[in-house]
Amino acid sequence: MFFPFVILHHTRMGSLTRTDHWDWLLDWPGRALAVASPGDNPVGPDSCLGLMSFALRDLPAEGRRDELLLRLPPHRPDYLEYEGPISGDRGSVRRVASGHVNWIRIDPYRLDFQIAAMEFVEASSTPWPSAAYCLAHVGDVDSAREPWFSPQSDAQPWWQLQRSL
Repeated sequence: MFFPFVILHHTRMGSLTRTDHWDWLLDWPGRALAVASPGDNPVGPDSCLGLMSFALRDLPAEGRRDELLLRLPPHRPDYLEYEGPISGDRGSVRRVASGHVNWIRIDPYRLDFQIAAMEFVEASSTPWPSAAYCLAHVGDVDSAREPWFSPQSDAQPWWQLQRSL
C-alpha cells in the first residue's frame, strides 16, 4: 500500500531559533489504523493521528546518500495539500515535492521504506530515485555541527536518511 508524502519549503520570518528549512511530511500505516479504529490502536496515543514529520537543512540532492534530519512532532494531515502562511506568526510553507512511499518496516528507532514515485514542483530539482531508504535514529547531534536548527522542547532527536545500494 502506498502512502503520500510532501516536502514543504518552510520560510521562517524573523525567527531566531530556526532558519528556513524543508519539512518532509509522510503519511504512514499507524495513522490510517488510528483513524479507522481509534479504540484498537496498538501504535500509540492520539499523536499517531499526525503525519511523520522531519526537518531537512537542504533539499535532497541526487548523488548524496546521507541526509541528517530532525524529527519533528506530528503534523496535521492538511499539510499534504496546504500551502501558505502558518498560524502564530510561524512563517509560511510552499510545496516543492510530493510522492508516495511504500513502508517496509516501522520501528521506534528505524524506518525502512521504498520511494515509489516523487515529483518536484521546480524543474531545476532532481527527485530522489525510486529506491529503498532507511531512516535511522542517531540521537543528539552537537549543535556546533548542525547550528541551522536549534532544537526546542517540541523537537525530537536527529535521524539519518540513507539510501540503500
